[in-house]
Amino acid sequence: MQNPLNTGLFNVTRGCDKLYQKETRMEEKDIEKMIKRNVEKYGGKFLKFVSPGNSGVPDRIAIFPGGEIWFLELKTDDGRPRPLQKKWNAILLKLGCNAMIIRGEEQAREWINEICSTRLPEESY
Repeated sequence: MQNPLNTGLFNVTRGCDKLYQKETRMEEKDIEKMIKRNVEKYGGKFLKFVSPGNSGVPDRIAIFPGGEIWFLELKTDDGRPRPLQKKWNAILLKLGCNAMIIRGEEQAREWINEICSTRLPEESY
């Protein structure tokens, strides 16, 4: 039987008369899936971005109807962008592009609420 406390953000296990609580973190692939689902819900495309010979470019590109494009570097809550990833983010911003490094589930949800939720659902297009 599953421990009823092992739900939501915390996994709880018992060991040696002590109760241990470990916060579970969303993996990068799960953050990608969540953002992809929301981008596509609002008529956009969420693409893997690969640029041979250009290390550090963002992981993903979100393209919305009307031509709005976002370059996104995705990390887990405890993931850290490499210096080259930060540099590419700054270059894209300086060029006038929409670019962001998203760390963890909370920032991903904030981006979805800010960017995706202001659009009409796909059925409207």
